Amino acid sequence: SNGSSNGSYTSFLLLGLPGLREAHDLLVLPFLSFYLVIISANVLVIHTVAAQRSLHQPMYLLIALLLAVNICVATTVVPAILFSFSTHFNRISLPRCLLQMFCVYFLVVFDCNILMVMALDRCVVILYPLRYSEIVMGQLLAGLVGAAAARSTCIVDPVVALASRVHTSAFNISYTNFFLVGFPGLREWRPLLLLPLTFLYVMIISANALVIHTVMAQRSLHQPMYMLIALLLAVNICAATAVMPKMLEGFVHYTNPMSLRGCLAQMFFIYFTLLLDYNLLLAMALDRYVAICHPLRYTDLLTSRLLHVLAILALTRSLGVAVPLVVLTSRARFCQTMVIRHFACEYIALLSIACGDLTFNNRLGLAMRLVTVIFDLALLGTSYTRIIYAAFRISSKG
Repeated sequence: SNGSSNGSYTSFLLLGLPGLREAHDLLVLPFLSFYLVIISANVLVIHTVAAQRSLHQPMYLLIALLLAVNICVATTVVPAILFSFSTHFNRISLPRCLLQMFCVYFLVVFDCNILMVMALDRCVVILYPLRYSEIVMGQLLAGLVGAAAARSTCIVDPVVALASRVHTSAFNISYTNFFLVGFPGLREWRPLLLLPLTFLYVMIISANALVIHTVMAQRSLHQPMYMLIALLLAVNICAATAVMPKMLEGFVHYTNPMSLRGCLAQMFFIYFTLLLDYNLLLAMALDRYVAICHPLRYTDLLTSRLLHVLAILALTRSLGVAVPLVVLTSRARFCQTMVIRHFACEYIALLSIACGDLTFNNRLGLAMRLVTVIFDLALLGTSYTRIIYAAFRISSKG
């Protein structure tokens, strides 16, 4: 049976990249090219290491093994993605899904273990160069690789075994109250985390408030850059206050209930303050650009009126991104579970427990992230490129 309202699903549909379903055909060629480049480049390096006897040294052999693992990782995932993009329908059975999950996690953990062996190799080379050939022998290398494989299996096996016991079902309900579980997997450690996180929160508030007070009290610091720094620190206080008190409450009571309205309010303040942070960093980059590239006109260009305009634009832009995300999330139906496996009501965490057609939500979230990140990075990159260019020009003249 493929599942019912009272049963457990035994087969699933892989949707590829949610929110980009219509663009899957256009993504086939780029992903295929990317996959072929990974395979061909890694195979070429592995062949070179195998063919050249001068490269038959531990470090090069470990690199070749690492590249072989990368080929296996790509082959485990990318062909399934390409099939999904080409057919728009990619059914996968539970056993095959668990097998793919095992291979992905095994190879990733094995990758990390190989990197640890490479670090050990470099440590012996640098600390014991004269004894390197005696210590790092072929027998030791084979033993370390075997230990890496065994460690990877021991880590991944329990994860897959637990996943195979999960009961996946569907019910026609929508939850309006949720439980934030904080850090999944660290439930027993919550009492120990309470004091450090409380101390961290108090330090954030007190340190930022002290700097803000200093800027406000000292008239010599009433300059655009310092005012922007004070505003940035005030936003950081708001961001920490939107998340940490509720998270600490969950550490005290173990169960951390939150209504849908409270969850949406927290989500709004998280994204609003985060975006306002980015916008203030852009304003600070503009301030430094004018100060370095046009120092004689700084006071004429960076007026208090311009600062007010920039602050209003930052607020408007932050609201323009945060409000649509919250409104769309409020219209979703949450029927999978009432447990949010996160320490805060984050957009992706909420959508992960939602049901129904979430294509538009995913598409809008992805579009806003891409536009925001690309736009901000482009402006920051342009500003600091001009600053560096101006600094080099000044130093060359000096």
